[in-house]
Amino acid sequence: MNTRALRQLIKGYKKHFQDIHNEEIYKWQAVKHFQKKWDIEAPDFSEMLSELLRLTNNLLDSGQYFPKNVANLRGQGTGKCSTAVH
Repeated sequence: MNTRALRQLIKGYKKHFQDIHNEEIYKWQAVKHFQKKWDIEAPDFSEMLSELLRLTNNLLDSGQYFPKNVANLRGQGTGKCSTAVH
């Protein structure tokens, strides 16, 4: 391991932490929201899942891939994953 290079990376990370934090905090907020609200026994599982995924923004949908749509369809019990189009 190149410890010198690692120290430089850590130094740069610390130097720009506030900028990184401001741009990336939404990821940690989405995880916390999901963990706090998850309820496998929810009366309306689809609604609960949609609410949980509300804060995910680009974390679950990017480019040509839309797993959030598939998860919502599966949560509704439709099984029609092929209808998740962009």
